[in-house]
Amino acid sequence: MLLPTAHLPAFLVTVYVVILIPGPSVLFIISRGVSLGRRAAFVSAVGNETGLTLQLLLVAVGVGSIQRAAPKSLRRTWREGFFVGATNPKGILIFTAILPQFIDRSQGHLTAQLLTLGLICVLIALLSDGVWALLSGTARSWLGRSPRRLELMSGTGGVMLIGLGVGLAVTGRPK
Repeated sequence: MLLPTAHLPAFLVTVYVVILIPGPSVLFIISRGVSLGRRAAFVSAVGNETGLTLQLLLVAVGVGSIQRAAPKSLRRTWREGFFVGATNPKGILIFTAILPQFIDRSQGHLTAQLLTLGLICVLIALLSDGVWALLSGTARSWLGRSPRRLELMSGTGGVMLIGLGVGLAVTGRPK
C-alpha cells in the first residue's frame, strides 16, 4: 500500500496547520505579488513547491522585500521560487520530523509512502501559497491605482515602526 490511510487524516491536519503558519515562502510570495503581480507570484509559488519537492525527494531517498523591479522572465521567477522552496527550513522540518511519524511500516514501501504523503503536503502548500499569490497580486493592483494609497500605506508602516520602537524603549529588556 502506498498511502497509509489510517494515518492520513492526522497527517493532513498536521501538515495543514504547519503550512498555514507564515514563513519565508509566504513572505517571498507576498512580496512577489505586491511587486510583480499575481502571475509572477503564482509562478513563484509553483517554483517554491518545486523546490519543496526537491527536499521531499532528498528525504525520501535517505538524505534525510517589496521593490519595483524590472519585469523578469517567468523562468527566472520560477527559479527564484525554487531556491526559496529548496532552502525553506519549514520544509525540512515537515519532511524529516513530521512526515516520518505518519509512515506505516507494516504496509511496506516506505519510500513510496514518504513520496505519496510528501506530494500531498506539496499540493497543500501550493494551494495555500497560490491563495497568498492571488491576494498579494490583487493588493498590488489596488495599491498601484492610487498614489494616495501608497502614501497612506507607507505612513501607516512608519507609524507602526515608531510605535514598536517606543514600546521596546519603554518596556526595556527583562532582567
